[in-house]
Amino acid sequence: MKHLLTVLALFSTTALAQTGAPVAPATPTVAPALQAPVLPRQIHIAVGEFQCASYGCSGQILANALTNALMQSGRFAVYERAALGAGVQEGFLQGADAGTQIQGADVMVLGTVTAYGQDASSGSGCFMGVCVGAKTERVVANLRIFDVKTSRIIGTALVEGRSTGSSGSLNIAGLQLGGSQNSGMDKAVAAMLNDAVQKLSASIPAPYYR
Repeated sequence: MKHLLTVLALFSTTALAQTGAPVAPATPTVAPALQAPVLPRQIHIAVGEFQCASYGCSGQILANALTNALMQSGRFAVYERAALGAGVQEGFLQGADAGTQIQGADVMVLGTVTAYGQDASSGSGCFMGVCVGAKTERVVANLRIFDVKTSRIIGTALVEGRSTGSSGSLNIAGLQLGGSQNSGMDKAVAAMLNDAVQKLSASIPAPYYR
């Protein structure tokens, strides 16, 4: 009997000790932090004015088209031309530090269009007022790339686009019928823009990617 009482006393003491022991709070599960997606390294560029030395060429239209082409390529972070301060290009030509006038851009590209329209070498023939032949449209531009902080030329590129297609016309008493559409010029410009994107990517040194 005495032994049984001793066992019961020990059991009661153990139960009380377990009841009074503090319970550690459960550690909450922390979800891993979401990381921001890594953006690709790009060239931060602004497209300046295009000068045209050929009839029928619009420098503003070509500059806008190049801006869109560079943006769509994904290799360039393009800054709006309208945000460029007045006289930026003159500053480049005069050696002034124009970099403070362009926020964000590291380089700037200027262009001069030297050929725009039907290639004089494209062949065609006429017989009794009916003219048929291959018509080649051609666009050629010289590009110059400047460092906006130093005004130093860091690259140049000669870009070109061609579009060749058959054409026909009927000439009666000096009146030309047909063959007046110049849709091939759009294809030539598109080819020139693609050439410009490829050559600008290759011409601009690697340190300008960020």
